[in-house]
Amino acid sequence: MQNKIRELLNQNKSTIGTHLSSTWPTLWEVVGSTAQFDYVEFGSQYGAWDLHDLDNMCRAAELTNLSTMIKIDRNPKDWLAQRAIAAGFQAILFADIMTIEEVKDCIRAVKLPPEGVNSFMGTRGIRYNVRYDYAKSIDDVVIAIMVEKKSLMENLEDVLIIEGLDMIQFGPADYGLSLRTPRKPYIRAEYRDIVNADMDRAHQMALDAGVRPRAEAGSVEQCQYFIKRGIRDFCIGWDVSIVAAWCTQNGRKLREILSKR
Repeated sequence: MQNKIRELLNQNKSTIGTHLSSTWPTLWEVVGSTAQFDYVEFGSQYGAWDLHDLDNMCRAAELTNLSTMIKIDRNPKDWLAQRAIAAGFQAILFADIMTIEEVKDCIRAVKLPPEGVNSFMGTRGIRYNVRYDYAKSIDDVVIAIMVEKKSLMENLEDVLIIEGLDMIQFGPADYGLSLRTPRKPYIRAEYRDIVNADMDRAHQMALDAGVRPRAEAGSVEQCQYFIKRGIRDFCIGWDVSIVAAWCTQNGRKLREILSKR
């Protein structure tokens, strides 16, 4: 299975993904069958799953040549990253990273020795194909980190020169929370201007350093803001929010029609 994300990055082309929190393999296959996305990001932080789910989601994606990314928690990041890669995930997005050293730990978790601490895990039959180059598949894994903590943003210039880092994504919600004063009311609107300014600054710093900044958006229209600023990597839409919006809009309309009868 080719790592489409890595190939597009190597060719300096844009990448487009979408988010799924569902582990239902058919839904992954449905997304791939549209042929409109390069990859799916599995938001493992936001729902229940087991190790068999990781294998089955990757199998479903591979049926339609759909690449895969997984967003994982801060701890235990080594174990989560390695199990996901063994299942077939081709990109890892590390969340809630606080320091430069933790960024280096993320990269070591993915890489094989002597660069890192990963190892051979044969959880999928494809791993036993004699023509399969396991080391190359690990080398091709795309490594991304969330920039969503004040402590990391303050050291972003040094983060962006770390070898092995491919991509960053700014997380405005968590970043705003990291700016708050403990035990004081947090009003998100009061932090909006500084969060947006730091997001633009982080994106520009990444572009200047040759690291790809990725942006999340709920719609194509929202992507225009980032496109004008040189960003070409996007992950748009969330399965949960799409279902919620559809139910809200259509349920309300039908209830209004029936209430008038």
